[in-house]
Amino acid sequence: MSDDNVMRLFGPSRNSGSLPSQYERVQQWQTKRYDLITAAVAAGAWSYSHRQETHDRHPAGMGRYASAVLACREGDTPDTQFGIFSGWNFKLRRGDGRSIQYHPLQGYKLCSEPDAIVAAVGIGYYAIHGLVLFSDNMQKEDVSKLFTNIQHPCYDCREFLAKFLRPDSPIIVVRHRLLCDVFAGPRTEFIGDLVAEDWTYREICELHKHAQLTGRR
Repeated sequence: MSDDNVMRLFGPSRNSGSLPSQYERVQQWQTKRYDLITAAVAAGAWSYSHRQETHDRHPAGMGRYASAVLACREGDTPDTQFGIFSGWNFKLRRGDGRSIQYHPLQGYKLCSEPDAIVAAVGIGYYAIHGLVLFSDNMQKEDVSKLFTNIQHPCYDCREFLAKFLRPDSPIIVVRHRLLCDVFAGPRTEFIGDLVAEDWTYREICELHKHAQLTGRR
């Protein structure tokens, strides 16, 4: 394949420009916070779970998860260094919910967090700064059995995120606001009809007693 074809398919070499500093990443995270939340909520329209068809037990919105990540790569300006990428879950049939891989016969699921990260890494935005997870689904976590105010990344996703996040990487979890949501807590923010909570990857792992924090250097 010629250099021209490589350039056309994959863009310029990652060696052009430089990765943004940690300060620049935090600054962009704060600037793009609401854009990330909006992207995650919008991606929820594409998500699908077999439970959505079980109307006698689950409302149509249950089983939906969607994510947005702030990712970066080498570049000369913020426009070329940063990007927002979204992903959504789909589980088309009943099966083992412990795998982040989807298999058409065994019914394994694909979660929204790896879907968003793969979308970013696939076009060269390989440094993930943080993510937003949106879901109105409320249930106990499969492994830790904890019931949280807003759904957290599952066990398999926490394992997957270890390859891309640092212990202090920010994670925002979001759902629609309920009638019982009257007072905002220390990590809670009301954004229109949404409720958002700010966490770090370390805090979520510690809450769920997940020993592996990060494999990223």
